[in-house]
Amino acid sequence: PLFDDSLRAYQREAVLAIRQSYREGRKAVMLCLPTGTGKTRTFVCLPKDGSRVLVVVPQIDLVAQTVKGIRSLRRMAAGIEQASNKAQPGDPWVVACYPTLQKSYQKYVGQVDLVIVDECDNAFSTRFRDMMKEFIGAGARVLGVTATPFRGDKSSLWGFYECVPYSMELRTALDQSWLVSPLVHVHRVKSVDFSKMTKVSTDYSPQELDRLLTSEQVLHDLSALIREHMRPTHNVVFTGSVLQARLMRDLLAIRHCIP
Repeated sequence: PLFDDSLRAYQREAVLAIRQSYREGRKAVMLCLPTGTGKTRTFVCLPKDGSRVLVVVPQIDLVAQTVKGIRSLRRMAAGIEQASNKAQPGDPWVVACYPTLQKSYQKYVGQVDLVIVDECDNAFSTRFRDMMKEFIGAGARVLGVTATPFRGDKSSLWGFYECVPYSMELRTALDQSWLVSPLVHVHRVKSVDFSKMTKVSTDYSPQELDRLLTSEQVLHDLSALIREHMRPTHNVVFTGSVLQARLMRDLLAIRHCIP
């Protein structure tokens, strides 16, 4: 009830569903929300006052974002376990970067009530699963948070997480106007011809793909499309490789004067 004004209706539903799942005896559950719908806000508002919480994030830049959310919503500072920064097990909130936590997690085992794993599909591995089982064995519950519950290599998270008390599909978020619907233009670039390429398993040969996508004609054709669709604000171009990204950058900057 303390956070009713801070949460959207679906975020409140998510918090209630997760708490109910824990009351029913489950130890590790998953929350699935599309990117942009407020996963951080939802899990920061989940723990009851007095809980000891460890938040695990996969990337350094997410540490500051999470700490800021805790300060804003819970009105308290969070300890940081990242590189040379060391938090104390007694801190009510600790935000840890996963690579650092691998070396120091044992000092938190038995000292936290809830472990929140942000982007839980990102850090999932046998070692991570065993680490979470130690926390559960010492009395903690685990919440995994993700927008993509299935990893790219088709390995499932369901062997560890027992259920998903709440999830929202991307289509639902768009239909309810929580997210802005994308405007999509599709172009067929004639110089990008995959018909003669060799497939390795279910994908194209990386070497052949790189040769095609870094050819002069393809680079010029794609740069023309970028100029046609670019906006005065921020633009992102996804390429097939680091080499193609560098060549595209050089072409846009030198030939088209686009920084």
